[in-house]
Amino acid sequence: MVALYSHANRKVPDYFPLEPVEQVYDPGRIRWADLLKLKQARIRRENRRLLVYFSTNMQYPEIKDYETDIPQTIRYRREGKMLVIESPQRFDSWLNGQRPKGLLNRLIGRSRP
Repeated sequence: MVALYSHANRKVPDYFPLEPVEQVYDPGRIRWADLLKLKQARIRRENRRLLVYFSTNMQYPEIKDYETDIPQTIRYRREGKMLVIESPQRFDSWLNGQRPKGLLNRLIGRSRP
């Protein structure tokens, strides 16, 4: 959209987000932040992976909902009420609202003014 404004020789409005909407507002990331804040899950770092332990009062369908919030670029597997996240740097970046540094994102970043 920024390129379209530029092509039309128009100024981008001040209210226009310069970041992609999914970067600014990610409902899954917000749900995970709430989950951790409410202490319904805890994260333990172990070697080159993260272990996410869900509260014993959480049911499997609830855990599955949180699983589906995780971006597809993050490798993980479920073992009972625990998720083993095998790409902790990507998970940390996602949880902190940072864009992963993959090839596609680098290419998209170049097209911006």
